[in-house]
Amino acid sequence: MNDPAWRRTEKFVRDLSWVSVLFLAARAASALLHVAAGRRLGPAQYGDVHLALSVSDGLALLAAGLAPALIRQAGAGGQALSESASAAFAVFAGACALLWGSVSFWGPALAEGLRLPPALPYWALGHATCAGLFVLCGAVLLAGARFRARGLAEALYQTAALAAFALWTSRGGRGYGSLVGCLCLAFLLAAGFCVFFWPGMRARRPGPGFSAEFLRYLGWACLNAALAVVVLAAPRILLNYHRGGAAVGLYGAYFTATVLVAVAGSGIVSTVLFASSRSPEAQAWAWERLPRTGLALALPAYLALLVCGRLGLTFFGSGYPFRGTWLVLAAAAALAFFIKELPAQLMAARDIRGLRAACGGNLAGAVAALAVGPGAVARWGVAGALLCLCLALCASLLAYALWYRRAILGRLQSEAAPGGMSVPISDEPR
Repeated sequence: MNDPAWRRTEKFVRDLSWVSVLFLAARAASALLHVAAGRRLGPAQYGDVHLALSVSDGLALLAAGLAPALIRQAGAGGQALSESASAAFAVFAGACALLWGSVSFWGPALAEGLRLPPALPYWALGHATCAGLFVLCGAVLLAGARFRARGLAEALYQTAALAAFALWTSRGGRGYGSLVGCLCLAFLLAAGFCVFFWPGMRARRPGPGFSAEFLRYLGWACLNAALAVVVLAAPRILLNYHRGGAAVGLYGAYFTATVLVAVAGSGIVSTVLFASSRSPEAQAWAWERLPRTGLALALPAYLALLVCGRLGLTFFGSGYPFRGTWLVLAAAAALAFFIKELPAQLMAARDIRGLRAACGGNLAGAVAALAVGPGAVARWGVAGALLCLCLALCASLLAYALWYRRAILGRLQSEAAPGGMSVPISDEPR
């Protein structure tokens, strides 16, 4: 067909198919790794793993902001991609040096104040550094539209982490450090794989006017990532503070069996969606299809998450008791995460105004988490933490729905009306 919308749909599905197959294989290995770690380590040590990943997310904010900034700035590739990659890695290297120095000085106080194991901030920073390097190397592939190579890198990372953990534990390794160390090694291996498949490019100094635009987008992207991390990390840190590491381990099992499934699904779609939706035409195409597709899939997705959660908890073993209320809350949080991530990625790909709107949604979620979390977790423990996560994600989703109604829906309706003129989706909201 010669219809532009059909051709765009066909290309999106083709790119998505490569990412889906490879990411699904990677997430299957990831689920197996978490189940094996949960059974091997027990709730208390597995809770320390989740705490380490929470702190790591907080320390990896810069990489989380650099990746979308790099993809957005790179355009179609060539010189722009080289300039963006050079700037991103330079900023990342400087930030890593600053963070290592800061954590070396403040690490003991941080661990004591948050009631964390003494070595956990250092494991977390090592994980954040390796994960950030992998994210940036993978972002170069996405900016160059090399989706198959990016999917292969993800599959390699998860498979290598699982193999390393199996080898480590077979030789008597125990403790949360064994899993975090295996993840770090796997990140480095996958980052090297990404570099091998990079588009032809070389280090290039950014031209005049590049830095201001890149840093402005980077600032908002880092803020957006920081707010998203608050939503996901706050329940775990509060739960550790009030109920201890074993309670975090129980929370982590439910989180892994439901929310991580949604993270995998949204990651598959968002990987292609962000890189493919930078033009006004692509934005209009995506926004027109997103709401009805999401509503049609909501109920089946929730039922599937309930089934996944129940099966996952069975695999975790008897050390992780089943609670129906916990599963219902965890599945609801997972569904809210999946739905809210799609408009968030579209907004971030749109332009800096869209990225500010994405920040608004995550700000609503962070405020809800910090407002509800302390009281709910102190009173209800694991159930309170899952409720906090669910309400925070629903608050973000509500903010995105209001923004969609105000900024997008009216334009799509006016364009569909007889004689309606096409209005670029990247203009300011009415």
